[in-house]
Amino acid sequence: MSVAISATSQASYPPRVALSVTGLSVSDVVTIYRVVGATRTAVRSADGVTVDDTTFAVIDWEGEFGVSTVYTVDVGGTDVASTSPAAYTLTGGKVALSDPISGLSVEVSIVAWTDHKRERLATRFIVGGRTVVVSGQLGDETSNLEVLTTTSAGRVAMLALMAGCTSGVVQVRQPGGYDGIDAYLAVTAVTERKVTSRGSDDWRVWSLEVAEVQAWPSNLAIPTVTLADIYAFYGSGGTLADLNGDYATLLDIPLGYFG
Repeated sequence: MSVAISATSQASYPPRVALSVTGLSVSDVVTIYRVVGATRTAVRSADGVTVDDTTFAVIDWEGEFGVSTVYTVDVGGTDVASTSPAAYTLTGGKVALSDPISGLSVEVSIVAWTDHKRERLATRFIVGGRTVVVSGQLGDETSNLEVLTTTSAGRVAMLALMAGCTSGVVQVRQPGGYDGIDAYLAVTAVTERKVTSRGSDDWRVWSLEVAEVQAWPSNLAIPTVTLADIYAFYGSGGTLADLNGDYATLLDIPLGYFG
């Protein structure tokens, strides 16, 4: 049986892409790449995995939205199968701040994100009445990002993400995949501001001091589905018949959404 890969968008927020690879051999070394234009990125938890079954399932939590995306399977250093190009939609039409390692996320609107500063590590000396500067390369951008939440639930989600994001880093994604907007940002300070003085007003503007950074290390894995997650999703009245009605095979269950 030849290797094949399927990709299915899940109705979570932000949407995730469930990936299923079939036709493998036990002990194959598998990598799944997300390909957008000329950029080829290994999917988290699917980079150089030695499989112990003929099938392999993983969820991509970090894909771009609104741009043509292809998922390609590499087995032992050779590309063997790909999905058809597809553009995945970010529901709600706003901006998603998320962390795939913790599973935390929040929907926001960007209020202001204008100045992007790049600093060079430099030391200045005065030598013989002249100024001499020893400097290195320019670093990545630092800036102030202001975002808006409009509900009490959004405020709670924002606070949880800011407190629990892995290494203080969040991923910013919005419909369209615009350069200079989609990024990984280290958040170094957070200021919450009420839009009005009314106690009943749930609108909040969040001023974030951020620095653009690289994605989390590949050895940090995404969350996995546990029996407790499934039990909580279906409640105390859930039965195996309910699970079977939603997922035809055991391979489908790890790709399920139990949020």
